[in-house]
Amino acid sequence: MEKRNNTLNGLSLSQLIDFRQQYDVNSQSAIYEHTCIVGHNMSKNETQNFPFLEQPTRMNLIMICLCLEGDCVIQCDMQQCKIKDNSLFICKPGTIIQPLGGNLMSFSTLIVDTQYHANQNFSIQKLLPHYDALEKLTVIELKPDESIRMNTMIGYLYDSIRS
Repeated sequence: MEKRNNTLNGLSLSQLIDFRQQYDVNSQSAIYEHTCIVGHNMSKNETQNFPFLEQPTRMNLIMICLCLEGDCVIQCDMQQCKIKDNSLFICKPGTIIQPLGGNLMSFSTLIVDTQYHANQNFSIQKLLPHYDALEKLTVIELKPDESIRMNTMIGYLYDSIRS
């Protein structure tokens, strides 16, 4: 009888940074002091070889991904999430994700290290009045103008880090 490997891989911000540097994946992303990565107007070509996209992975980071063009389906903690144009995917620490398919052509993302968030003396729950409702959401459908504003803000972060 063949023995199965039931180990679940984890993904941290430092692993993403190492991968990014090893494979020179840096055209549309910027790293801020090893605490966050901001990707602006990225294409699927820039992430297609990430090994964590091939199997279920526990995310040891906070990730917000804005879909600008295309769509995909991600299994997120045993639930299927459909991401499409103008949707915001929120991945909380500890979430287990696995991409199931689709064609995400263009997106912007903000990825924050969980240790950075934990070491700060602020509470995100206090900053966001509807945090409890947000905690339950994985995908938020935005209006086109809201998506444009969100992408502009991500662009400002990206430009600020690069300069």
